[in-house]
Amino acid sequence: MSTLPSPAVWSLSRHRASCALGGLVSTIDLARPQGGLEVAHPDAAGPDRLLGLELDPDCIRVDDWCRGRDVTAIYETAERGRLRATVMWRAAPAWLSTMPGVWCREAIVSAQTALLESVPRLGIAADVAAGTVMATEFHDGRLAFASPPGRRPHGWFVTWSDGRGLLFLVHPLDAGEMTAQRDGDRVRLAARLFPEAVEKGVLLRSRVVAAIGPAAGAAESDAWAERVARAFAASPPVLTT
Repeated sequence: MSTLPSPAVWSLSRHRASCALGGLVSTIDLARPQGGLEVAHPDAAGPDRLLGLELDPDCIRVDDWCRGRDVTAIYETAERGRLRATVMWRAAPAWLSTMPGVWCREAIVSAQTALLESVPRLGIAADVAAGTVMATEFHDGRLAFASPPGRRPHGWFVTWSDGRGLLFLVHPLDAGEMTAQRDGDRVRLAARLFPEAVEKGVLLRSRVVAAIGPAAGAAESDAWAERVARAFAASPPVLTT
């Protein structure tokens, strides 16, 4: 078994990282993680922004690196020890390997504190062009489209005018508050992470995925979204080391 690290699929220049794996180029400014991964959209005035990290405004980036399919950054609050957030943006995660034609990025977010207790303000958001927006929920291990959404949807499915669809989904074990707000022909999707307090010595972790494939209405639309959702839900937890 080789002990050599996998070659990085991300390129990192100063604080900007980009990756073309899967056919669509995604770029992120790690100094401004709120902007998320920029992905060009041919029918929109601006790029779609996926998996942006929402965090306390006083958080600053203290480290970043690329390894294998991941680009990782660490952010800490100005008040030393109050919150340390680590986010890993993963390109084409291994659990997606059997689904050719589906573009995917996964955000893995962890939070810890040196205080006895701290309430983090962390979330993952997307700002995208949108035709229709449907809530998605898990029922008995299967993905269901809910209109209107239930009390706690697990994510959203967005259709685009070019015939594609976007699945924005929180892992079912990590589901928290989900919102969708429309502004003209764009919509902002958001997932609040870690609604509970973080205790000293405890590491909280949550996973969110953004996947692009055939839009709803296409013959294979339900099939690809269902496969992505089920594979994501069954994917093993991320190791803590």
